[in-house]
Amino acid sequence: VTGVQTCALPICYRLQAELVEAMSGRQVWADRIEVSSALVHGMEEELVKRVAQTLKLELVQAQAQRVDGEAFDRYLQGLHFLRLRRPRELSTAVARLRDAVALDPGLTSAWAALAEAYLLAYSHHWHQQLGLVDQHMALREAEQLLAETEGSENAATLRVAARIRMVRFQHKRALTLLDRALHEAPNDAAAMAARGLVLAFMGQGQDAVATIRSAHRRDPESTGVHYAYQGI
Repeated sequence: VTGVQTCALPICYRLQAELVEAMSGRQVWADRIEVSSALVHGMEEELVKRVAQTLKLELVQAQAQRVDGEAFDRYLQGLHFLRLRRPRELSTAVARLRDAVALDPGLTSAWAALAEAYLLAYSHHWHQQLGLVDQHMALREAEQLLAETEGSENAATLRVAARIRMVRFQHKRALTLLDRALHEAPNDAAAMAARGLVLAFMGQGQDAVATIRSAHRRDPESTGVHYAYQGI
């Protein structure tokens, strides 16, 4: 969204939006939407419809309930601190994510991120930052948190489940889970980088390097991708 303005009477709002290809910066689509103040809450749905029409996508009517706005804000805050991958910010990430799932227990991605935070604590020996006396308590907590998403898995939950399998040296199972994650989200750089690491652990060095390079092209700033490079 590049701008929101109020229009002349009767009171209305004008939204200007564009869709840009991340890698090249090429503008794929741009449009302007005007709605009355009474219909302002429908602007988001109208925007999605127009983008879908432009890209010739088929929209599926969502059956799930809408995400709680405050819960989603807490989730995004937690995700920000988690992606810093620093011990001092890890406890803040966990606090924000726990707030998110408390406000909206159906927010699957927040459960996955919370499990990932504990998995990070386990992998980097940061368990004490979360008030845990034993490293393996962090791993058990990650598994228990991920269990909360049973029946509502997505690319994020599959990626975290795969990482848990990795630390337990169940590489074939991890690879299967990552393939499923990438089927759900083909451009998930974190899942792609994790897949590269699994291939490296399985002795498939050339495929591992090619996979991690592909992940880097999709998200050059990802700390997870840089971690994967260090791993090989």
